[in-house]
Amino acid sequence: MLTRSECFARLAAAQVGRLILSVDCLPAARPVMIAVIDTKVFVAIEGIAEREAAERGDVLALQIDGSERSGLDLWWVEITGPAKRSAWDPETMMLLRGSPISSARTRDSEIMILPVDHIRGEQTTLTVPGAPS
Repeated sequence: MLTRSECFARLAAAQVGRLILSVDCLPAARPVMIAVIDTKVFVAIEGIAEREAAERGDVLALQIDGSERSGLDLWWVEITGPAKRSAWDPETMMLLRGSPISSARTRDSEIMILPVDHIRGEQTTLTVPGAPS
């Protein structure tokens, strides 16, 4: 298991994640751009399902993952919490200035905020037969 601080450091360095939500009663994963500010994750959303989930305050998950050491050390981090819809108001735009989300803003995009109250992660090392350790 990764510590909370290790999870948060990896989350803060990420620019892209997978938003996990329910669409028509089935699980769905959507690629999204993210920015971490303080203890909140700002998520750029465009789809109707994502907007509706944020409007309802659904509990969603956001996942990031990666690898280290030639791809043999795999890791993942996941946060879960109630989504909150946010507007592109001047305060939000100021917070996100310089982030990938602000440069990717489109006419149809909106912002969702997820709290980083529940965060967990893990690192796994793959074993390849015959490979040096």
